[in-house]
Amino acid sequence: MVKGQLSYRLALGRRRCIAVAAVLFLFALLALLGGCCGLCWLVDALLFTGSPTTGSAPLTVQFTARDIANASSWSWSFGDGGVSDEQNPSHTYTVAGTYTVALTILAESGKPLDDPGIRTYHDVADDYITVTAPRKIYWTNYGYYTIGRAKLDGTGVDQSFITGAGSPNGVAVDGTYIYWTNYGHDTIGRARLDGSEVDQSFITGASLVDGVAVSGAYIFWTNIFTGTIGRAKLDGSEVNQNFITGARGPVGVAVSGAYIFWTNIFTGTIGRAKLDGSEANQSFIAGAGGPYGIAVDSSYIYWANYGNGTIGRAKLDGSEVNQSFITGASYPHGVAADGTYMYWTNYASGTICRAKLDGTGVNQSFITGASLPHGIAVSPEN
Repeated sequence: MVKGQLSYRLALGRRRCIAVAAVLFLFALLALLGGCCGLCWLVDALLFTGSPTTGSAPLTVQFTARDIANASSWSWSFGDGGVSDEQNPSHTYTVAGTYTVALTILAESGKPLDDPGIRTYHDVADDYITVTAPRKIYWTNYGYYTIGRAKLDGTGVDQSFITGAGSPNGVAVDGTYIYWTNYGHDTIGRARLDGSEVDQSFITGASLVDGVAVSGAYIFWTNIFTGTIGRAKLDGSEVNQNFITGARGPVGVAVSGAYIFWTNIFTGTIGRAKLDGSEANQSFIAGAGGPYGIAVDSSYIYWANYGNGTIGRAKLDGSEVNQSFITGASYPHGVAADGTYMYWTNYASGTICRAKLDGTGVNQSFITGASLPHGIAVSPEN
């Protein structure tokens, strides 16, 4: 045997010894960790799956456990108090929130002579399920002194979802609360999305308050009598009734990106300013016919022309103005948009209306039975 061949075989033998030693060390480590439980620690992310893992309540999730040889029991904890002993259970979450899911599987060892007993497999997935609140449409019934509500498809109508409002006009929604203006009391009311914790005087001191909008950490509203836009923090603190001045009959208000928009009903214009209140332009868009409610999405501004029975539209930069984007409305007041549809209130006919964002599919009686509906809002995507 030549010297080179001998060196090669010796090196190969060393590598085989190292490999065998590594395998033996791994088995020893697994034994110290509890046999198969140690192995489960290595692969616990694969112990179960759920589908879907996100969605609005009620959310039904189908869970599937990983196949374990000789498995004899399954113990599920769904994070909301629910449990199951099925192998592949389904579970329905009814309350919005984030939930941690855990599964414990017991299995016979399968080796009664060498390794008798039961092996335990355990897996915990933190914040695995996210349940959001279902999106809804909200509107103010000036004639009923109530806040109405329905699902986005127009079903589940409740004209008295919240009662006791004082001539409610504007309405706005964020992920936690509903806000509305009590025109008759010059206050802003607030309640949780489920209608609880109603406070009709959440913010006071307004002056013929009408429109309301929420964005980020702030709430905004219009004071018709003083010609101002008010602002406060979402907890109701730091109230400033004169955040923006110089408006002419401000009614609707909306916020998008870096700007706040409002309607000047006395001058037929749409105003605009930066979110900090600077660079106010009271005639950002002109030529409206009694503009009332206003809404914005990622591309457009929409407003209700109360005097013309139309819905106007323009790009966010104020270009491509169309004062008759949608026609045939009956004294429209509020307007809202949700990314697929736009909605408006027909004050005279007591209806909630809907159309696609391109102006097609107009339905002037999408929801009926309202009483002098004013403002309208759609809960945001979670």
